Amino acid sequence: MKNTIAAAALVLTSACSFFVPAQQPDTGSTDSDQGEPELTPVPDLRLEEATAEYFSVRPGEESVTGYTLTFSADEDIDFTGLGTYVNRGDGANMQPGDVTLAGRFTFSDDNRVYIDEDGASIEPYGNSETCEVRDGIVTKGPCYFSRFSEYLKIMDPPVHIMKGGKVTLKFKLNVHWRAGNSDGYRVYIRVLTFQRPGEDGGYQSVLFGYRGPAIKVQDTASFCDLRDLGVYGSQGCCDSQGFRPAAHIGGGVMVTAPLMKTVFLGLENNTLARFPSSREMASWYGRPGSVGLADLDDHSVCNLVRAASLDDLLGLNAAATVGLKPGEWLVRKWDADQLFVIDRHKTLRRISLETAATIYGPSLDERILFLTDDDLGTPGQPGSYNIGADVLSAADFDPVAVSAAAVMQEEIN
Repeated sequence: MKNTIAAAALVLTSACSFFVPAQQPDTGSTDSDQGEPELTPVPDLRLEEATAEYFSVRPGEESVTGYTLTFSADEDIDFTGLGTYVNRGDGANMQPGDVTLAGRFTFSDDNRVYIDEDGASIEPYGNSETCEVRDGIVTKGPCYFSRFSEYLKIMDPPVHIMKGGKVTLKFKLNVHWRAGNSDGYRVYIRVLTFQRPGEDGGYQSVLFGYRGPAIKVQDTASFCDLRDLGVYGSQGCCDSQGFRPAAHIGGGVMVTAPLMKTVFLGLENNTLARFPSSREMASWYGRPGSVGLADLDDHSVCNLVRAASLDDLLGLNAAATVGLKPGEWLVRKWDADQLFVIDRHKTLRRISLETAATIYGPSLDERILFLTDDDLGTPGQPGSYNIGADVLSAADFDPVAVSAAAVMQEEIN
């Protein structure tokens, strides 16, 4: 059976304009909360052409051209540094929980490619007191635009535009696999130049920028009930446009089949491990919540799933299941008062409520998950959790170390 996943397409809407506002020279300050960076015009440099359109993409989209700028110089000018910045589409600064982009910059003229960085990070910048970004997610904000030139990539050798010459700057974009911000994004590019007004005129450093198109991210993936498969209340993954085809099965790729909501982790040796529900997927991939825990309701994890055919999956051993990420969560059975921490290798260790409170502090209640006997399985059987030694004191279990050492492929049974 062949995959019938439709290729994702750009949705082009209205044209986008570019401008260089007349603002005060750059001061290097990072304490502005205006949403847009200060953009300084460059004497003797003209924007000849700007070709771009507002567009929408799906998370995980292949590289597409976002916009192209063509400059001409009335005097000799060097481009010596290049940087990328992104803010929310509504012009506000990035806040905790906002998702950044991943992209690619190509800087070229008709004869030469000067910069071609695949997978370069496009993130909001700010000093460490105001902004932190982890795994593409703003964890501390607001994130102000930084106007320090050290955030630029210095080009060696620089791009030299001769008087009367032209250079073209092309921006290509890959979208982070997470759902993105509902208001979209606005991308900016900034370039450091050295202008030569004449042989005796010396050098003048100018940092300038251009505002790019608005970018909308279409999140077509979602959680959906698995109850029609006899797993009441659990969630799998659906995608209204169909999941993208899997290039292969194995090596940690998450796959499903058309019309199937269950998600599998592809392993080596023609084996699969089933995610019992969306809860297990999100415990590993969900974006951080208020206390740093993964958000178990973060359906953007479904954007990582790829489609395989039923023929590809038939005959593969899928008896094992993927467990919750250890160290992060505790488990309580619906019909019992016993409480367990989750240690490595899908091992449950009984713990008292008092000891758990000592270890986890005020976040304890948010970490407790209720599971059924079917969820836990029978120790020693495929798809089941193991039972380990009781945790008698806080010294017996270090959840931070356990979580840091956890590897998903080792949490399968």
